[in-house]
Amino acid sequence: MIERFRQLARREQIVLGGGAALAVVIIAWSFVWSPLQTAVSDLRESVGERSRLLVDLRRAAGLSSTTVSGAPEDDAQWLFSLVDATARPMGLASAVVNTTPVSGSDSVRVAIENASFTLLVDWLIGLDREHGVRVGDVNLYPASGQPGLVRGQIVLTPS
Repeated sequence: MIERFRQLARREQIVLGGGAALAVVIIAWSFVWSPLQTAVSDLRESVGERSRLLVDLRRAAGLSSTTVSGAPEDDAQWLFSLVDATARPMGLASAVVNTTPVSGSDSVRVAIENASFTLLVDWLIGLDREHGVRVGDVNLYPASGQPGLVRGQIVLTPS
């Protein structure tokens, strides 16, 4: 093949070399640069969305709601039931691993494993808005495995 190239006229070699270089540039752009730019754009969108959710989570953690009505005298027991009843419809039943009372208070500590961050934030905001449950300490870490999943502990306190 190289011998055939050398037999071509100088002008044909230049045209063929320029065409090959142009083909390499087009292929690199189509299969490398363009997909990378699309992925970067998608990741920036995802980071922006997660940042907004984090702001909402922090806002929910700092809000105090007075919408609790009819809460039983044993707030910890009420919170146990509420966690169970509200986590299921949100699709977090399998993610809520353990709910334990916090000693010396009416709060409960909820252990989370492999929970969707988005669903978890929606659930916490719903607890605050609909039931007046304040979010106390939040310790979340990325779960190994799939992106968007978290593990950790959340302290919930009745208002």
